[in-house]
Order: sequence, then C-alpha cells, then structure tokens
Amino acid sequence: MLSLQDDVGTPGNAEARAEANAELDRVKAPVWMQEYAAWHRQHRNDRGARFLMYSCHDQMNGQRAGVCGGHGNRIKHICWTLRAAAASRRVLLVDWQSPERLEEYIGPVAVDWRPTAAERAIFSGASSHVYKFGWPDVRTAPPPPGTKYLRVTGGSPHEAPCYNCTGFQASFNSLYGFLFRPTAAFREHVHATRVRLFGGASAPYVSMHVRMGDSAEGSLLHPSPSPSPSPNPDPSLNSDPNP
Repeated sequence: MLSLQDDVGTPGNAEARAEANAELDRVKAPVWMQEYAAWHRQHRNDRGARFLMYSCHDQMNGQRAGVCGGHGNRIKHICWTLRAAAASRRVLLVDWQSPERLEEYIGPVAVDWRPTAAERAIFSGASSHVYKFGWPDVRTAPPPPGTKYLRVTGGSPHEAPCYNCTGFQASFNSLYGFLFRPTAAFREHVHATRVRLFGGASAPYVSMHVRMGDSAEGSLLHPSPSPSPSPNPDPSLNSDPNP
C-alpha cells in the first residue's frame, strides 16, 4: 500500500487553492462547478452543513447486486454524486475503502472529499440514510430526505438524472479532473515501475486491457469467485503429440 500525507484541498491551504483554481481552468469547468468548489471549501468544516457521501467498503464485495461495481463504475457514480451534492448544497465526501483506500492513490483537486475518521464513524451509524442506487429521479419519486447525513452506495452513470439536478451537467473529463489526480507517491511508484520494466519512464511499451464483464466467471460479482477449469470432452487433446 502506498502512503501519502497531503493537505491538498483543505480550506487553509492557499497554495492548494491556487492549484485547484488552475485545474478548474484546465478542465474547463462550468460555472456551477466553480461555484461549488468555493462553497465546498467554505462549508467543509461547518457544523451546520449537510453531507452526501459515496461509500464502498470491503463487505460490499462479492454481492451479486454489485453495489460497489468495478473501478470505472465507481468513478462514474462518484462523478454523479458530485452533481447531486452540488444541486442539493451538500458537502461531498468519498469513502472508498475497498480493496484499498482511494486516497492512497488518488488525491483531491478542487474540493477535499476525504472524510475524517469521525465522519466515517458517523456515516457508519444509524444517523445516516443510505440510498443503495442513488437519489430518486425527480420525475418518478419524492425528494430525498433532508437529514444531515446521506450516503449512496450504488452505481449510476455520471450523466444519470437525479433530484433537482437540472443545470448541473458536465463532461466526464471535467468532473473527473475536478475531483481527482494521482498522488505523488502513486506517480513515483508508476515511474519506478516503468523504469524497472522498460528501462525508462518514457520508453514505449505494449499493453492489453481484457474486459470480461462484471459477472464473468472469476469476478467478484459471479456466484463462484474462483474460476473452474473447463472440462475437455476429448481426452486425446490432452496427450502429447510427440511422446
């Protein structure tokens, strides 16, 4: 596990705020994202603030409902949660702890979404209301409750509708760049790995990305997490052609 102590995005860090503003310009963030960045910094430690947390814990793995989903699905849902938090004026928090804590690899940019230990404890208790698959759509359901602590654990695409989210749209690139960037420790680890494997950090290499589906045999969402060998109906195919 990588380790990084970082104060990026905290309200009292002027250098971090300057970097965040530069990142907002780089990702061409719409006005609502720029306004939410300032609002989030102002209310991050406000006792009267309301909160919306995305949660993914290890005990969620292996459930066929896939409440955490794959890494891509999780990132998309966090981007959706950002839109819902901005639309409802809630402080966004991200509590990704499975298989490791997200902030070990990716840090905040425009808003500090990292929960404190005390906030994690509050959200794990009965005082927080949990929406398994996100907030209700305004067209089909009543608004979410006005309780102080709300969290979501499901999967919704970043562009999916949510209550009162009209006017809170942005591209995936803008949403991602607003929230995330690799930590220094992770960047150093990737650099060292490239040097070790390919002889240099900028050396060309060939990679392959194999997608088998969220419910493929051997995946966390399959009833049997361990793949079983395929039986060979023709024993002759197992023999050595040149004994």
